[in-house]
Amino acid sequence: MHLHTNIRISSDLDSQMDFCRSMKEEAIGLIESISPVDYFDNRHGPSILVFDSHFNPALAPMHEDYDINAIDIETNTPSPLWVYLISKCDLAISKLGRFGDMDQEDIYALFRAGLSIDEFRTKAMEAADYAVGQSGLPSKIEYAISMYKELMEEL
Repeated sequence: MHLHTNIRISSDLDSQMDFCRSMKEEAIGLIESISPVDYFDNRHGPSILVFDSHFNPALAPMHEDYDINAIDIETNTPSPLWVYLISKCDLAISKLGRFGDMDQEDIYALFRAGLSIDEFRTKAMEAADYAVGQSGLPSKIEYAISMYKELMEEL
């Protein structure tokens, strides 16, 4: 969220790792060796960023092309580690699973940061077609859009 909207910082790093089978042991060793990072948050003071080893992108609704739509941050380098950032739209779609107050605020912040309502609706509805256990997605999509429009009318 922070990289797209600059509104809040999370204390955990959600990451998906892809690697070839022959490198599985090395990849697992790399993941297990990631140490927490200390930093100073202007709002909360001394803080720690930790790698979330339990993150799983299959737990939230995702568009089937979320990995293709990801934004290159650090790729095509001599390093075997390439870094991508999930797109605004795919991040917003992932927020529809839990859809709590913070998730809704995050979606509105992504709209304010330039996420197109039409793109969100189209891709989220596509994701709703195959999201397992997410039968209420279409109503959440329309609710998020209508509430954002209402908020914008009030300003």
